[in-house]
Amino acid sequence: MGRQDNILDSQNFSIGAMLVKYKNWYFSMLVICIVVNALLCLVMPKRYAAQVKISDEPKETGLLLGMNNLAKWMNTGNLPNTQKEGINNPEVYPRILQSDELVTAISKVYLSNQGCTLYEYLASANKPGLWSKIGKWLYGDSSDDKEKIYSTIQKNIKYSIAPFYHNIIIQYTDKNPDVARTVVNAITEQLQSTITRQKHLLLYQALQDATRKRKELGKTYHASQRKYAAFVDANEESAIPSVMNKIDQMAKERDDLFSIYKDACIAEQRSKFLLMGKPDAFAVIQKAYVPVNPISPKPFPYLITILGLGVILTSWLVLYREKKATGKKTNFGLQNK
Repeated sequence: MGRQDNILDSQNFSIGAMLVKYKNWYFSMLVICIVVNALLCLVMPKRYAAQVKISDEPKETGLLLGMNNLAKWMNTGNLPNTQKEGINNPEVYPRILQSDELVTAISKVYLSNQGCTLYEYLASANKPGLWSKIGKWLYGDSSDDKEKIYSTIQKNIKYSIAPFYHNIIIQYTDKNPDVARTVVNAITEQLQSTITRQKHLLLYQALQDATRKRKELGKTYHASQRKYAAFVDANEESAIPSVMNKIDQMAKERDDLFSIYKDACIAEQRSKFLLMGKPDAFAVIQKAYVPVNPISPKPFPYLITILGLGVILTSWLVLYREKKATGKKTNFGLQNK
């Protein structure tokens, strides 16, 4: 056998020589990998993802209620800091989306195209096969079917948050695209109801606090006003400098208390308007739709993985064949010994 016929007969291993000599092997491997990938994608169940995009923008309400632009945009002055409120608060939207209460409510959603609830739909779709029943009978299974279905619902709910834009994308995946869209719409409605109810309670508490603060400041201001009026009446004809300074000091103190009292009255009215308005907690800026293309299986990533395994297996067979043909030791192409 000549040196050109054997890729391990040279001092240094040559990948190029191996590819040229066994090009038919690698070409056959490529064809087999493509066929396997196509069969795999055909056999695997397709899953569809329905998405809805919502926005929680807390600044617009301030404009509607007459807040100045600087306070509205900079979150300073009259407006509280909202950087940790709403969608930026990890205790609000993510907590609700991951809660057992949401999963329980979503499981009761009626699927009109299936004629049953989501719980019944998943229960019928996840019926155990023959081997599962045999294994359960032999080894026992202490897991609860209800917990399995609730866990499936929770795993199918995904979300991603863009805090800078106050946006959140909610996704639900299922084998049926119509079911995925129906469920993600139900999630949006449930989330809207829960957040709105929580915000209503917070606004009601804010109104109670604003009213209490307004009453306390009102008592302080009116007491200062009466004290000032009594002192002025008692010293109406006095021209003593110390008395005049005292009157000016009391007038300034009264005016400062009035300014604080006025701000408290405005804050109370804003709380009333916010509570009366009952705005939605968020706005849907992209409605859910029936997805056309499945998110899984993914042919290209699968093909890359199968090709990688095919190249490794084919290369191992080539090196084994060459080693067996020559009877020489090799450390996989570094140097022959």
